[in-house]
Amino acid sequence: MVNAYTIWVAIFAVIPPILWLLFFLRQDKLKPEPPWVLSRVFIAGAVSAWLAGILQLYLIARYPQFNGLLSASLFTLQPIILVGLIGLAFIEEVFKFVAVYITASKSKYFDESIDRMIYMITGSLGFAAFENILYLLSAGESFVSVNIFRAIGAILLHAVAGGFIGYYWSKGKIILGIVLAVIIHALFNYLLIYSGNTLYAVMALTIFALLLFKDFAIIRRNV
Repeated sequence: MVNAYTIWVAIFAVIPPILWLLFFLRQDKLKPEPPWVLSRVFIAGAVSAWLAGILQLYLIARYPQFNGLLSASLFTLQPIILVGLIGLAFIEEVFKFVAVYITASKSKYFDESIDRMIYMITGSLGFAAFENILYLLSAGESFVSVNIFRAIGAILLHAVAGGFIGYYWSKGKIILGIVLAVIIHALFNYLLIYSGNTLYAVMALTIFALLLFKDFAIIRRNV
């Protein structure tokens, strides 16, 4: 049952993805995308998170070995768990791409190379928003600290991974973009879960974010 607490937590959970979206939209100042199109893509990304979650839960139930993702240590990582890290990341990145492709690629506003990066980041942050709502609703009284941590971690990760897909999509190398996004996603989760120090994951994500801004600069120079 939806109550006032659930609604307020959900609103609080959506704030970081929206702030990140506003930040990344500043990369496209020459010809900004219409808000209603961005909103549609953002919602589609959220729906894709729900669908991806259903598939992930099915796979975890079908292959119980994946449950070891959270219990294994850095030095006892089994091949099936590594496959799980990559496989679950692959599902999320592909679902994000499909959501953006369906809702944005045929739009008349989808007419610049940088649009692929902008829309992929938008859809990815919609995905992250839905995911964040679920995490915060299960976080109990610590939902504020969880939201702050995820804002500089998992939420930014989704935006960065989506941005790389968009960049290579603009280059006609969508497969390469998805592969790179999956690697970034799986590496972040690997460092976050097994390293015992979240600083490693944040440092890696920072490096990838800087590389993404370099890609934005390349796209703008070629306009």
